[in-house]
This record gives sequence, C-alpha cells and structure tokens, in this order.
Amino acid sequence: MSLDAIDAVNWSAIPNPTRDQWDDPERVAHALRLLTVSTTANETGDAAALLAGGGFICGHAAMVFPAAYAATPILLDLVRHGQRPRIKDAALGLLSDALGYFPTAGHNRVDTPYGTDVPLCCALARHIRSRHSVLLAHGRSGKRFVAEAELHWRLTIGPCAS
Repeated sequence: MSLDAIDAVNWSAIPNPTRDQWDDPERVAHALRLLTVSTTANETGDAAALLAGGGFICGHAAMVFPAAYAATPILLDLVRHGQRPRIKDAALGLLSDALGYFPTAGHNRVDTPYGTDVPLCCALARHIRSRHSVLLAHGRSGKRFVAEAELHWRLTIGPCAS
C-alpha cells in the first residue's frame, strides 16, 4: 500500500461537521498513514483508535463523517494489501462500523464521480461492492460485510421517452 493514495486526497477540503479538532479530516489522513506503516499490535491499535475516535467515525456516538468517503478506498486497499493480518482486520472493522453508523445532520451526502448529493452510506457501499472479491476472502465476516453493503443502493430515475 502506497502512501500516495492518502496524499492524493485534499483532506482540508472535506467538511468537519462538528468543527471539533478531534473530527478534523486531516487527522484521518494522519491515522491512515500510521495504520499503513504500523508494524506492531500497539501501533495498529493506536492508529485504528484514532480513526474510530473521530474524523472517520466516532465509535462512542455511532457517527460516520464525510471523510469516510475518501478514506474507504484506502482502507479497502489495506484489506487487500496490508502487510499484516491485524492491519487488514482493523481496516475491515472500521469499514464495517462506518457502513453501520449514522452521518451527522447536514453532512449525510457526498459528491461522487457518478453523482452529486449521494447518501453517504450508499457511496460507501458502492466502494465496498466494487471490491467484494477482496472482502469475500475474509471468510464469514467478509461475506457478512458484503451482504450488508448490498442493502445500500441508490436508484436514479432519468427522463424517458415513449
């Protein structure tokens, strides 16, 4: 996993709905870097705790933040290419929480390459579905996670002619 993917994101352009320093998207970038290069269980746990403590998700409040949309492909890369099983497991756990948590009021939609104002959960699920084969390799938990992502979908109705 290259740190280039993390550096390619303009984290400062992502809204911080709580305006709290702990929920700053730049903190997400820092935690992703730490997770990517972690070599010990403590380093992996510390990085995962930073992501679970705000900016990506807030575990104690069951909230997911807009930065989760940008972080999801990076975490999915870690699930696939992470150097250690504990990194892969931490990334999978964080993604599962993000999909199940609730966005903050007024920050429940994101702009994506395939549409504007997309519900955050559906945008996350689309990232997840695009990498379902990687997740299915994680046994029962991966299968359960893919099934959960399948529950999120977005329907677009366009004009039609008769």
